[in-house]
Amino acid sequence: MRRLIYSLLLTFSFIPFILYSQTVTGKLVDHNGNALSGLQLKLYIFPNIYDATSGSDGSFVFNSIVSIKREEQLPSGYAVSESYPNPFNPKTRIGFMLPNSGSVKVTVFNTLGQKVIDEIEKQATSGIGSVDMELNGLPNGLYLARIILDGKYVVTKKLMLMYGSTHLSATAGIPNFQLNKSAYVNNTSALVTNIDSLVVTSTIIGKKTFRNLPVITGNLHSLGNLTIDRFCIGIPTIIYEGKTYNSVQLGAQCWLKENLDVGIMILSNQNASDNGIIEKYCFNNDPNNCNIYGGLYKWNEAMAYSNILDLPPKK
Repeated sequence: MRRLIYSLLLTFSFIPFILYSQTVTGKLVDHNGNALSGLQLKLYIFPNIYDATSGSDGSFVFNSIVSIKREEQLPSGYAVSESYPNPFNPKTRIGFMLPNSGSVKVTVFNTLGQKVIDEIEKQATSGIGSVDMELNGLPNGLYLARIILDGKYVVTKKLMLMYGSTHLSATAGIPNFQLNKSAYVNNTSALVTNIDSLVVTSTIIGKKTFRNLPVITGNLHSLGNLTIDRFCIGIPTIIYEGKTYNSVQLGAQCWLKENLDVGIMILSNQNASDNGIIEKYCFNNDPNNCNIYGGLYKWNEAMAYSNILDLPPKK
């Protein structure tokens, strides 16, 4: 057994790897912008799951989001050049090398982790090729291009869009690059990590899953405010008089999220009466305003002309 453990230690001690650590922050708020505290969060980034709890101000932090790249697993025969020109306006070109025929996929993000152009995806033959990216109409600034070769070799390159800078010439060739191991190591400031999902749970809001979140860029990344509508547990919607209303949990009470809109509209110069018909007013006598803002009711009409204060005495 000792020999086996010693052998394993020797094996792993000689496996070189690069470890990146990233931090993700954000804030949970309800539909009114109020902080949601004490909620449990799970961040899914394959193959790992990270846990956090929202603080009193609704903020949360995921620390030490780690990705490991072992150099021994880096495929040989792949390479990606720096973009040329860079800075550019508005088109630039990146060269690549494939050991065999395969796929090339390019995605460009801004510094918030949002995609700014449609993904570029194509099949390429073995050898050297190139792909052009045009950021026409986008503001000046730094962008990140993630290049995936053959679905297994990933590199992130920095792009600087600057109007008035060099244009990509129609006769420009493929940018120069070297095929060596140093080309495989990404700068930590240009890390791009995909989030599979973020799941929030509590006894108040139940379960809420956020998908299609911006990718994580850099060592510190903020997801900003994430809004959660607080519906009543077990009663997310209520149907009343043929109309569907969403519910909202306020403390221990369950309320309709939208204003009530039932009954027949009468004009503002008419009086609602005890005639067995629910009568409502609409702002400016416009029925569209009832659809948007809900109906307006006189107290007696809303109480069905019954004195709710005439309750039997307590025993």
